[in-house]
Amino acid sequence: MWQCHSLDLSVQRNAILPIGFQLTDNTDSQPIGLSGITVTCRVRFAAGSASVLASPAVTVVDSGAGKFDILFDGRNLSAVAGTQETVALYYEVLGTDADGPMPILRGHLYLQP
Repeated sequence: MWQCHSLDLSVQRNAILPIGFQLTDNTDSQPIGLSGITVTCRVRFAAGSASVLASPAVTVVDSGAGKFDILFDGRNLSAVAGTQETVALYYEVLGTDADGPMPILRGHLYLQP
């Protein structure tokens, strides 16, 4: 199974940040196939916040190799206050299978002016 990792990211307002990821086993670093797993991403004001600000697009690139892309689009966060300052938000990537959702990746998403 995988272990959740932390990674802080930055995206400029009105800019697009595409990032590729590969899900691997935390014991032997072998790829974990994404068959039967739905990968989603959510951006919130803070961890645990019920309000979702954006749901970045997730595209499975190679299911067997556990590869997926996430498209963080700063244009979808234009309503966030503080347009002249860096605003710290929170994002999480979840993998959901028959057993329910499990975190894959999470961290701060810094929205830059």
